[in-house]
Amino acid sequence: MSGLLYSIGLQWKLNFRDKEIITVYYLVPLVFYLFMSGIFMNIMPGMEETLIPSMVVFGGTMGTILGSPSPLIDVFASDIKKSYITGNIPLSSVIITNFLSAFLHIFIMCCIITFSAPIIFRATLPTSGAYWVGLILFLISSLSIATLIGVFVKENSKATMLGQCVFLPTVMLSGIMIPETMLPNAITVINKVLPGTWGFQLMNSSNITIEPVLFLVIISIVALVISFVKANKSY
Repeated sequence: MSGLLYSIGLQWKLNFRDKEIITVYYLVPLVFYLFMSGIFMNIMPGMEETLIPSMVVFGGTMGTILGSPSPLIDVFASDIKKSYITGNIPLSSVIITNFLSAFLHIFIMCCIITFSAPIIFRATLPTSGAYWVGLILFLISSLSIATLIGVFVKENSKATMLGQCVFLPTVMLSGIMIPETMLPNAITVINKVLPGTWGFQLMNSSNITIEPVLFLVIISIVALVISFVKANKSY
């Protein structure tokens, strides 16, 4: 356990030294939030109710899908993996440390948005426990998908392209930019496979509902099981 905690702390520090990771985890999501929130509040009536969940889904998806696979690729697609195997260190530990470190970074970024938006933009601060449950499950499920990308893809450029296939539909179709009621029926079917859609729905709910929770939990379990199986087969 002490070794795992040390690895998580080390990965946390390494992430802070990686300019690209910090850019995706903090800089771009927060700049987008500060720049676009004022615009949304002026052109979209009632946006104060959904501003925080919208910005959290945007920033959370960017950080998890576009940022967190990179440290995994640096290990699984390089000779570093051989060092783990030679030292009899489980490659699953790489997944765990990266997952937890990324979660902490991105959760902090989401908290910055959550607690600053009511002050800066007079957005409505979520008071329901469903918001925090939705936020945590959304981040876990998104990180689980990102872990799949990091374990299977061998190049950062390809991981970024694959990540965009999740990030862009989430931005456009999950309801954070365009209300779901304005989307064609065919599109609403597609957006049901995106963690951002269910996370956004749950964060905007006054009560915890079973459907989004069930989807987010299932996608997390499936993605993580596949990732751990792949890591174990590397030996």
